Amino acid sequence: MYTPQQYDKSGQAITLVSKAVKDGLLVRPDTCELCGRSPKALTKPGKKWHRDPIHGHHWNGYGNALDVWWVCQSCNFRLAGEVFHCGIITKDQARAIVAMSTKDRVAINNACCRRLRTLKLSRHI
Repeated sequence: MYTPQQYDKSGQAITLVSKAVKDGLLVRPDTCELCGRSPKALTKPGKKWHRDPIHGHHWNGYGNALDVWWVCQSCNFRLAGEVFHCGIITKDQARAIVAMSTKDRVAINNACCRRLRTLKLSRHI
């Protein structure tokens, strides 16, 4: 589970990525780094509502705000969970995880989270 402090960090990291894209420090590609698709921008008819089709996924934690993988909304959703934001999976592993069923992804996330918590606790003993 994320703590309130982690939610604050995620919001700050997302804001920093948006500013870096606007300032030209980061370039948002047109294709997803994991699945290779080129999704279209989401817009609401008659409104000035817009959502970018490619998101910056903070694979190495929110503390490394500008270290992102550029992924589509579908892949970003599939990589939701604590273990997919802590820097322990490679891009090739992420591609395999994205292709898995929801049940398998949840099982991997839960097993890895238990292992991470055990490691963190053993370091404090």
